[in-house]
Amino acid sequence: MVMDNNTHRKITIVSAVFDAQNENEIISQFMALKQTNISVILFASHTCHKILHEFCGDNVLLMPPVNIEDFWIHTVYNEQKNRLNMPDHRNLEKDTETYFVYRHAKHECIEKAIHENPWNTSYFIWMDFDMLYRCTNMQSVSNYLQWLNTCNWKDRVLTMPGGWSILGNENDALNSPYWRFCGIIIGDKDSILEFCNTYKNYLPVFLEQHKKWVWEFNVWAWIEKCYPNEWNATWYQESPNIDELLMCSSDHYTKPVKSLKTWNHITHSIDYYFPGSSAYIRYQGNDYLNTRYVNYWIAENGHYVFPDKSHKIKNKNVLSILNPHTGSPDINYEIKENIVMNYPYYGKPISTGLEDVRLFEHNGQVKYVATTIGYTSHGKPRIIVGDYGVAEIHNGDIIEPPTDTYCEKNWIPIMKKGSLPNVNDELFFIYKWNPMQIGKISQKDDNSKYLEIVESIEIDSLIFHRARGSTPFLETEEGLLGIVHFSEQYTPRHYYHMIVLLDKDNFNVLKYSNTFCFEKLGIEFCIGFRLTEEKNYMFWISRHDRDPCTLIVPADEFVFSNYS
Repeated sequence: MVMDNNTHRKITIVSAVFDAQNENEIISQFMALKQTNISVILFASHTCHKILHEFCGDNVLLMPPVNIEDFWIHTVYNEQKNRLNMPDHRNLEKDTETYFVYRHAKHECIEKAIHENPWNTSYFIWMDFDMLYRCTNMQSVSNYLQWLNTCNWKDRVLTMPGGWSILGNENDALNSPYWRFCGIIIGDKDSILEFCNTYKNYLPVFLEQHKKWVWEFNVWAWIEKCYPNEWNATWYQESPNIDELLMCSSDHYTKPVKSLKTWNHITHSIDYYFPGSSAYIRYQGNDYLNTRYVNYWIAENGHYVFPDKSHKIKNKNVLSILNPHTGSPDINYEIKENIVMNYPYYGKPISTGLEDVRLFEHNGQVKYVATTIGYTSHGKPRIIVGDYGVAEIHNGDIIEPPTDTYCEKNWIPIMKKGSLPNVNDELFFIYKWNPMQIGKISQKDDNSKYLEIVESIEIDSLIFHRARGSTPFLETEEGLLGIVHFSEQYTPRHYYHMIVLLDKDNFNVLKYSNTFCFEKLGIEFCIGFRLTEEKNYMFWISRHDRDPCTLIVPADEFVFSNYS
């Protein structure tokens, strides 16, 4: 992976290795760190230093060899060791007094690395030495780290992953490992230094109160429990997939875009309905929007509110023809759905009408793809595809997914151009992004239709593990350009967006942007997108599933990573 705008390195990884029992394993673990191509500062014992110094490259600074006696924590332990007890439940061979000293020494290594800071980076990641070596797809992790290096991080960040809930009783931190935290710390340099200072202040208190010599992460859990006002790190749940351990909340590096212009593009109202997401298409030289109207709104706590007391989602769609000069609608048509299926509909669907309509052109005809419950026979949200006409939708085919699922959304139409002028374009759908699954509509013997996966493309970057939707892809000189999104569980949920460029011929990812939100972190949908004549980006978004607006954002607002 190559970064478009990576002249300044933002992130430095800090790690340490002191145990030289297995030379080949140490070299392998070191090469995993080096392979990230992220700046690395490494501390090592004299023996480990001799093993590793010849393997260093431009992105690795191997600090001068250190002795255990060099650390402040060694002095602290030596002064009190005669009155300190080891935990009752530990690995007697591994969890020794000296091993614990080295584990606690990471705080001093981090401080020294930040003060040294040869690459003048603003953010640091402490990583236990064997962490990357345990990953199953190092290329994916490496690409993700390099992508993080382009992101627009918040000024103050301190976050740490772990597996267990907050310490319930402080005694639980005394006699066995308490896996509230694991071997990663991510933060800006000031926040990490404050964290290290808090640890130094409260470690003596812990030792005095409990007379126990334990793992450093047990002490962290104890500080978090007993001194919450002094604890500023944000905990996040570690993934069962070791490769995803670095995937902290995207809140830490996602900021609103700076738009050149923002305006409300809605000029049509329907009693008891609220406008939401707008899908865009340019067809025969004109610009059109399809806007979804719904009978609910989402409260700040994420709950659905139905002013009509129906407690059933009702969807309407409005077609707008946009003024070429103002970008606002000149004409609006309420779309009638005259869709007739040849089977009994599901009895009492929780949602009627077409949801999340996206528009696309296929071989000269305007088509739609949407989610529906009301037109299914089983009440499961399914994808429907059909012809889209002015003021009326008169047909649609339910497309069953490749495997039986509860809910289907965010199938993105994408075209492969015919090889000759008289050969039709071929319609595909992006079904998933991890891996990228490309499907086409096929027909069974009973004439029902389903999405047949015809290609699966691995994308070696962790951020695509979360990606979905969002917009149809536009053809540009560089390739096919579109928006994807993912979300995280807050109250309400937070949505994050990326711009992705695909190869026109094989749909491989060429590059993708840093994450962004439009106005603030929260529920933001975007299924309408185009390039302006000035090569800026125009987005049609909804805020909190309502309050739609149009934004024009300068292209240089986004930093892209070239995928290779």
